[in-house]
Amino acid sequence: MAAWRGIDLKALFEEHIGHPVWIENDANAAALAEYYVGGLMRRCSTAVVILLGHGIGAGIIVEGRILRGAMASAGRSAASTSTSAPRPRRSTCCRHCARRAARSNRWWISTG
Repeated sequence: MAAWRGIDLKALFEEHIGHPVWIENDANAAALAEYYVGGLMRRCSTAVVILLGHGIGAGIIVEGRILRGAMASAGRSAASTSTSAPRPRRSTCCRHCARRAARSNRWWISTG
């Protein structure tokens, strides 16, 4: 994806489709979808949606807004796989993250 560095994707897509565009990470996008489209907003004002993928991440919604944290890292987990390795299967990722968390004894979700 190095070829995309320095390209303003937001402006590129807005120009192409003629509508406003927001670019968001996968966990936050999943949380927003579950909250607003999936109906969580009718049941609660705060929600955490955990996403298992190349690592473990979470989208955190507080009072209907994404919680980003001071360093824009709220919801990022300390346990993840190497980004230089090929993308593992989900079951491999879960085992890796669980072993790493148990070994390091540092499992948390940052809130900023």
